[in-house]
Amino acid sequence: EGVFESLAGLLEKCVEFLDRLTYYEKGGMDFKLTKVACQHLQLFVEICDRTIKLRHSKRAKLMVFSKLFFLNDSDIQGLLDAMNGLISKEGHLVAAQTFNFSSEAAINSRDNLSITRLMDNKVDILVEERSDQKKEKEAQKMRDAILKALTFDDDALDKEKKEPVAAWQST
Repeated sequence: EGVFESLAGLLEKCVEFLDRLTYYEKGGMDFKLTKVACQHLQLFVEICDRTIKLRHSKRAKLMVFSKLFFLNDSDIQGLLDAMNGLISKEGHLVAAQTFNFSSEAAINSRDNLSITRLMDNKVDILVEERSDQKKEKEAQKMRDAILKALTFDDDALDKEKKEPVAAWQST
């Protein structure tokens, strides 16, 4: 009865791992975590094999009973230890992978922040240039308005500069 309870516990741990495996697939797995996942699946197959043998073979049940009675070893303890080792290794690898992802994200956010600052500086320069151009256009409009108000003839205007020729300075 204890052997079957241990096997049921192992199968529950396998089901929990298979649930976690879907999250790992979505988030991406590195080589080491993939290797641990394969070891989990191999252990799952071995647990299923032992469960089927115990359920259908009287000889296997007798062997387990004999080992348990005389040697105090049920062959299940090795599977339990292997499962606990894999779960521990998986936890450490997931923690390391999470740290790696978060440090990469921090570096990327720092890079993005510096790019954002650079873009802000460029935007400020462009706004300043546009402001200068706007001031120049307004000054030109004011000059044109003054020229129109003073009603200079088109002949008296310099074509390139659009300003009156300073005839009063010539002799």
